[in-house]
Amino acid sequence: MTLKEIELRIAKLVFQARASQELRRNADEARNVAMNVMTESGHLGITVQFLIDSNFCDNVDELGMQFFQALKHYHLHCSLQLRSHFGVKNMEETGMEKELESRLLTELQHKGRFVDFGKRCIVNCGEVSLLIKNMPEQDKEQCTKIKDSILPFVQGADSRLKAIDAQHTLEIERNFMGKVVGRLRESMKDFDNGYQVLMRGSADIVEDMAAKMDESILFMDLTQDQEQTIEDVMGAGVDGINSLFSQGVKMNEGFSDLVSHMNTVFGETDSISGVDKLLELSSKL
Repeated sequence: MTLKEIELRIAKLVFQARASQELRRNADEARNVAMNVMTESGHLGITVQFLIDSNFCDNVDELGMQFFQALKHYHLHCSLQLRSHFGVKNMEETGMEKELESRLLTELQHKGRFVDFGKRCIVNCGEVSLLIKNMPEQDKEQCTKIKDSILPFVQGADSRLKAIDAQHTLEIERNFMGKVVGRLRESMKDFDNGYQVLMRGSADIVEDMAAKMDESILFMDLTQDQEQTIEDVMGAGVDGINSLFSQGVKMNEGFSDLVSHMNTVFGETDSISGVDKLLELSSKL
């Protein structure tokens, strides 16, 4: 074998070694990319599942426990604060509260989206604050990934918390209106009874006055035309009172129907049916 052939063979071996090295490097990069995609896909799936599940939470306690359940995937130790319109809920993974963490979350709730101090980081969004206690402070890239992953959970919890508050407010308003309608119905009954007594009493008084006037005319020195004039006036008065009484009864019946519709709506337990009845009631107003 000549020297030139040896050089060519060595060059070929070097080329093959470099090509093999490049292939291994490309394979490693492809593997890392695939792993990152799978990881991000898993994170996205967990986030979406939390957003779906949180919609079925009817109170703050359920929302908090659902939040911690979703965060188990990230192996983070956290404290959570949910500031509902009806009270502040501080929670640990166990469902209990720690005073120091609660005070810290309250003090830093308006200090920005992220508040970093050592291994701890507070994430604020609306009326929800999360304290992460074991951030990898030495790995800035990992810290950024954790923040990006956790923020949608906090935003979703804030949205659901507002929805729970709105639902609770509607229930309070519904109960209040139900009580108002109940009181209105009782007042309407009293008004109806008193109104009928008043109208009948007025009619009786006028009729009695007309009868007494008829008797008195006999002892008055009046002409026939004068007597007829007085009788006509008294008769017109009686007819007018009776007409007013009839109109009052119709008005009372219409108002009673409206109160009855309102009572049906606010006494309804089915929300969908209640909405339909509200639309029906609105059309009658």
